Amino acid sequence: MIVINDATAPKEYEFKYNLPKGYELMTAEEYYGKETEEKGWIYIVDKNNTYIDMESDEEYLDIIAVIEPAWAKDADGKIVNTSYIVSDNVLTQVVCFDKNSSFPIVADPTTSIKPQNYKIETVYSDSFKLNNATLGLPGLSASAATTLLTKKAKEKATTLIVSKLGSKVIPALNWVLLGLSAYCTYQGYKGYTYTKVSLSCDEWAIYKHQGGRWVKGIGYKGNLSFKGSN
Repeated sequence: MIVINDATAPKEYEFKYNLPKGYELMTAEEYYGKETEEKGWIYIVDKNNTYIDMESDEEYLDIIAVIEPAWAKDADGKIVNTSYIVSDNVLTQVVCFDKNSSFPIVADPTTSIKPQNYKIETVYSDSFKLNNATLGLPGLSASAATTLLTKKAKEKATTLIVSKLGSKVIPALNWVLLGLSAYCTYQGYKGYTYTKVSLSCDEWAIYKHQGGRWVKGIGYKGNLSFKGSN
């Protein structure tokens, strides 16, 4: 808790968060967009862990914890204007008091930990082969330099994979598209006739932060891999 005893005290107070690799502080406006109703909240997100939201069909970073909007009150119980600034893993609370404020003024950044997400079931799991020639990459040798997978090749691969999956699981199709967008090189698959595509998709209970509380929703997580094959 911050206790401000008089008008000569600092107006800015820093809190440094010792977060694991891949975690970071993010404002709700950065997370959901400037038009969000969650203004003022600060999220601790895991950039290594994403899911596709069933309602919006969008990909989101997993929120690990939230910091409630900044608040401060003076000795008379009146609200004092205050806000947060986020810079890397440092949260700074700015308290806008003046010489006419009633002291002491108190403030306290409050953190809420998210309930644990959990897997419900595996809704899709399969693997199949694509002929490299159909991707526009015939005649590759194991000694060849890294070959970029062109936009046209990605489109072909997407069409072929979608035709294999049909309409079995829409979230699985989303993971295919996400995976292909990051699939930029054929390094490691040169000299093979086929590329083996393996895909799995799991349904998860995902806790989202909305309206100042944790709300359970449904999200999908998937794994997509490519491996050379003859």
